Amino acid sequence: MISHKIRSKFLIISVFILLCLNTTSLGSNQEKIQSSSLQDPVPHVFGQMGENQWFISAVTISFDYDPAKVMEIHYNLSGTWYTYFAPFNVVNDGIYFMHWIWIETSGRPHNGLPIEFRIDKTAPMIELNKKTSGKNKMLFTADANDETSKIERVEFYLNDVLTLTVYGTPYQYNWTGEEQQTVYAIAYDYAGHFIKSDNSTTPRSLLRNHYVMQRFFILIQALLRIYLW
Repeated sequence: MISHKIRSKFLIISVFILLCLNTTSLGSNQEKIQSSSLQDPVPHVFGQMGENQWFISAVTISFDYDPAKVMEIHYNLSGTWYTYFAPFNVVNDGIYFMHWIWIETSGRPHNGLPIEFRIDKTAPMIELNKKTSGKNKMLFTADANDETSKIERVEFYLNDVLTLTVYGTPYQYNWTGEEQQTVYAIAYDYAGHFIKSDNSTTPRSLLRNHYVMQRFFILIQALLRIYLW
């Protein structure tokens, strides 16, 4: 027969062991619940990236989210609110600052971090003009424009050799010389697009023109002498 004291000690030890096992099991269950907690929606912006963080293609926007936690997502694009159902495209050039909110399945709303992106799919425009600025001198002016990302620089080429790079208006190149040469300009916008102007030419040498005219008059005088003789 087991005495009353022995039974009491055995009961106390058994209860202590059970409490320890329950505490360990509870801790494991809490870790599982925390590790399986759902994340907030995550937005993604896809497109072909140019230079200076400008997209040079249409942009696709999508959201990753768990329907078990998220009931709805709404976004504001160019002043109008829409409900998100599937990935969508933004095709027009411009600078966008998109606000969005999401609503839990419980009905509680949340603000998402605004999304900023910029699109420029269009090359700049350029026109090269020239005017005489003195003896054997010409001033070439490039009229360059880009509506969205703006003009970053204009390069001037003389006989296909880069001669001058201009980073701000006016986009001008002063030429001095005596030989007839080919001049053109290339305009670059901040998105990385570029466009080449039509070719232009410098005037013929005044000295060469004078030499040609002198030889022409000598020839005329010689013909007159033969004719009169």
